[in-house]
Order: sequence, then C-alpha cells, then structure tokens
Amino acid sequence: MLAWRDEMHGDLRSRIAALGILLVSITGHDEVWRWRVKRGDTDVAKGWTRTLLGAEIEAEDAAHQYFARPRDPNR
Repeated sequence: MLAWRDEMHGDLRSRIAALGILLVSITGHDEVWRWRVKRGDTDVAKGWTRTLLGAEIEAEDAAHQYFARPRDPNR
C-alpha cells in the first residue's frame, strides 16, 4: 500500500506517492483517471481507467512489476 498525498488543481484531483526510486502519480476527474509511474524524467508505465481506485491499483501494480522484472546487464 502506498502513502498517497492528495492535491487539488481546479477540478482536477492529483495523488502522488513514492516507491523507492519511482514516482507514482494519478490525475483525474469524474470517470477519467490517468496514472503514471516515472523514474526520474522517464515514464516506466502509464495508463488510464474509469475509477480512482482502479488507477491506484493499476499504478501500484505497475510500480511493483518494475522492480520484479529482470535487469538488463548492459544498462
């Protein structure tokens, strides 16, 4: 479970959390919620869903999958 920090920007609601070296963010309103997982300035995963809870679950899952994948030895 991530510790989310909530912010409001007009009608948009944002949620931000950190997981190790990753920044997990969700932005949305009503039935469109976009989520993004970033490492520095690079998107590691992103997507959208119709519910805030769905966005939380998908974003957190994507962040955990980032750490579970095998590392490229040439990086």
